[in-house]
Formats: sequence, structure tokens, C-alpha cells
Amino acid sequence: MLELIRKSVLAGLGAGVITKEKAQQVAQELVEEGKLAADDAKQFVDRLLEGANEQREEIQAGIRDAVRKALDSTDVARTEDLQIIKQQLAGLEQRLAALENRERQDRPLEAS
Repeated sequence: MLELIRKSVLAGLGAGVITKEKAQQVAQELVEEGKLAADDAKQFVDRLLEGANEQREEIQAGIRDAVRKALDSTDVARTEDLQIIKQQLAGLEQRLAALENRERQDRPLEAS
């Protein structure tokens, strides 16, 4: 019975936005209506919040996956890709600077 009530409350309130205060309020209302024993109220609130957190995490994971798929289907560079390019560019800049220094050192001194 508790599970059925918990699922009904989660569906009715929107699991992603339920707060502890709201869960406690719902539990108190159920106790007052005689649908929930006072001894079960804390367990009900805990399970309600646990279910809400699980659903919130599932929603967030779904959003992350959808965004990742959307980005993968576009021509947008990822942070990791940009980091690799930055490292490669830094290496090329060092090599170029070394070549320029060597070229200056190999040049004969010009007479003034």
C-alpha cells in the first residue's frame, strides 16, 4: 500500500521537484486522512525522497545523453579535442622558436 501511495505522490508532484518539506507535508496529510500510520510517515518520506532522487538522476542522465548525441552529430569540437590541439600548437611553437634560434646562431655576423 505504501508503495502505491508513494508512486502516486511522485507522479502527482513531479518527482524532480519534490522537497523534503513537501514530502513531509504530504505524509502528514495522509496520516490525518487515515491513509498512512503515523509510525510509517518517516519511512514514507525517506522512500519518497529516494524515489525522487532516482528519477531526477535518470532525467539528468537522459538529458546528458541527448546533449552528447546532439553534439556528436554536429561539427563541434569537444573540450578534449581542443586540449589536444592546444598541446600540438604549443609543441609546434616550441619547435619553430628552436629553429629560429638555430638560424640566428648559424648566421654569420654582419660587419658594421
